[in-house]
Amino acid sequence: MLTEPELMRQIVNHRKALLAYVLTIVRNYHLAEDVFQDVCVVLARRRTEFTEIPDFWRLARGIAKRQALAALRKSKRHAPMSPEVMAQLEEQFDASQSAMSHVEQALAACIEQLPESWGKIVRLRYWGQLSVAAIAVKLGKTANSVSVTMNRVKSALAECIRVAGEANGEMPA
Repeated sequence: MLTEPELMRQIVNHRKALLAYVLTIVRNYHLAEDVFQDVCVVLARRRTEFTEIPDFWRLARGIAKRQALAALRKSKRHAPMSPEVMAQLEEQFDASQSAMSHVEQALAACIEQLPESWGKIVRLRYWGQLSVAAIAVKLGKTANSVSVTMNRVKSALAECIRVAGEANGEMPA
C-alpha cells in the first residue's frame, strides 16, 4: 500500500507537470486548478489500491486526462482535442517527464557527492528554506561566506550533472 506521506511526496514532485498537462487540455487556469484538486482526491481515495507505483507520472497523467476531459464536457467551454493531438500531447509530456527524471536522479547523486559542509548548506537552503543570512547565523559564518559557498556548490552541481549526462550519452545542456 502506498503510504500517505509517499503519495503526498509524489503529488508535490509532479504538481507542476500535472497542472501544465491539465492546463494544456482545458485551457483555463482556474479550471485546471480545480481538475488538479480532483486528481489529488482520486489519488488519495485510491491510495490503498496501489501496492507499488513504478511510474507515478503515467498513473497520475491518466487520471488527470480523464478528469480534464470530464471537466470540459461538464463546462461546455471548449471542444476537446482530437485523439491524435491528445496522443501527441501525452507523448511530449511523457518525454519531458522522463528527461526530468534523469536530471533529478543525477542531481540527487551529485548532492550525495558534495562535501558534508556543502551538503549541509544545500539542505538548509533548499529543504529548510532558510535564507543565506539565516544559514550564516546557524553555522556561525558570514553571509558572504555562505553566499560564496552556495555559488561554488551550484557550479559543482552543474558540472556534475553535465558529466553525468555525457556519461549517459545525453547532450550537455
